Amino acid sequence: MKIKDLQIKKKITFQDKVKAIEFIAGTYFSEDEKTGEVTYTPYYTEMAQVTAIVNNFITGVNFTKQESIYDKVLETKKLKDLVEKFYLADTDDEAYNKEFNEVNAETIGIFGFVMNCVLDKVAFRKSEELARVQTMTNMVLTQKVLEVLEKEHESLDLEAQKHKKEIKLMEENTRFLEYYNATAEHLSPEENAAITRKMAETNFDPTAIGETMVEKYLNSDRFSQNEELRQAVQDNRAKDRQIEELQREYIKEKQKDDVGNVLAFPDKDGE
Repeated sequence: MKIKDLQIKKKITFQDKVKAIEFIAGTYFSEDEKTGEVTYTPYYTEMAQVTAIVNNFITGVNFTKQESIYDKVLETKKLKDLVEKFYLADTDDEAYNKEFNEVNAETIGIFGFVMNCVLDKVAFRKSEELARVQTMTNMVLTQKVLEVLEKEHESLDLEAQKHKKEIKLMEENTRFLEYYNATAEHLSPEENAAITRKMAETNFDPTAIGETMVEKYLNSDRFSQNEELRQAVQDNRAKDRQIEELQREYIKEKQKDDVGNVLAFPDKDGE
């Protein structure tokens, strides 16, 4: 530090005041260069005030880049005395306070204006930061809500599709049972027993069973005497392949849910 003709500027310009305001207000907030996160740092205020006063309102002193202006002011009485002229005296001696404040009314008034502006800027910056954080929070919440709604919509769609599929499988299963009941009477007891055993197995082939029942029914007197039934059987045979696929899918679905066998046929005791 070098001192030569140390004194308060004879004329403190408006630009000097603006520089002091901007510098002090800027120290209230610190921004992380990597993350951009803003931190409120009011604890730098005193150091910033002293530095702003020396840099903008006092002449005759120069500092090296390594030196702390704040520390040098505290160490140098002449410099400290000049800085204190910008603050209201607040000692136990009221007479001294009154005299000091009257003598230094101009510099105290200048710095009072500076600090009023600083507090206004800080309040404005706070409101900006709060608004920014609130906006970001709202955006995140809105995005989360949209994601939840989208997943809920997808879930409802899947449930609806599953419900439709189950209804369709049940309808086809009902038709299959009706078809079985209409043709089972034309099977011999041995064939009926064999079919029942196959159906009790988890890997029975409904297509093979269906074909056996169809052949027996087509060879029965009831079929040859009933044109309406003949047409119905022909229609059903055209759909056998579709029924086969649906039955396979239905069995797989029910096995996954541990429901048991797809079809529940009575045992040979009728129970």
